[in-house]
Amino acid sequence: MAASAVSADLASAMFAFTVDLYKQLLSEGDRSRNLVFSPFSIAAALSMTLAGARQQTAQEIATVMHTKDDMIHAQFSEFLTKVSTHAPSVTLEIANRMYTENTFKILDEYLVTLTKFYNSTVVPVSFKTEAEAARLAINAWVAEATKTKIKDLLPSGSLNSQTVLVLINAIYFKGLWNEQFNPRATSLQKFYMSKETTKDVHMMYKQSHFKINTECSDLNANAIEIPYKGGKTSMVILLPYEVDGLPKLEAALTPSKLLDVLKGLDSTIVDLSLPRFKIELSIDLKRTVDAMGVKDLFTDKADLSGIDGKKDLFISAAFHKAFV
Repeated sequence: MAASAVSADLASAMFAFTVDLYKQLLSEGDRSRNLVFSPFSIAAALSMTLAGARQQTAQEIATVMHTKDDMIHAQFSEFLTKVSTHAPSVTLEIANRMYTENTFKILDEYLVTLTKFYNSTVVPVSFKTEAEAARLAINAWVAEATKTKIKDLLPSGSLNSQTVLVLINAIYFKGLWNEQFNPRATSLQKFYMSKETTKDVHMMYKQSHFKINTECSDLNANAIEIPYKGGKTSMVILLPYEVDGLPKLEAALTPSKLLDVLKGLDSTIVDLSLPRFKIELSIDLKRTVDAMGVKDLFTDKADLSGIDGKKDLFISAAFHKAFV
């Protein structure tokens, strides 16, 4: 998304949050797996909880999100409003919502805040008596909201009679390249997983003008920007100098270096080979965000009194799934 569509404060916070989140996810799983996630939609979901958090709980969320004031809600609202009109040529479906045990009374002020800034809400369900039915209903809503691309967000057994508040976050992105790859130029080629391991993949090819940055020496990588149809959104790919250079790149990555990569992009003729891909991944946000420093939100220490006027709510489960 073009920088002009995002406020400077929000963009700065997102760069920092993105790098933190990426490195945390790297530390959690098998390094051979493909990672796909939306730091923006995850941050928006966290910001929804921030609107109802108080005291230490609010401080922990704000610190992890790299934000300091309530303007974050207006900034998210501005961006979310612009997404569909700014880039109508791509499909971007974001499903953010909360579900709560129906014995809790949610404050009208909080519901107004979610509607006004996030086009979201809190849906009451009966976790105490019908946890499995609630899980199926939530999964059905996510599937509908993402045009059936994201199914079964909540795995079996993820909810139970003790569940009180669930944070749901899913995102589906689909866009056509601004300049389509010729299918006849696609061929089966070896993709290097490491110096010793290769995999045969369908490799697309195109020679055209692309913006690249070959001065990313701090990251030991080159960068290329591939625009989607309409020119308002793009994919930026970092390619390590060395076949096994990804760990070095990841270790060196910082928000400022990431920004420098984008600032240094310049157009030239490029021979581009790109493997065809489709990636999806589910993430247990409760574990991930807790490890990043949001501790109280998921325990009985949570102060979510801005949601129901009491200190009896906490996030029982939080899941994110992305599909590209």
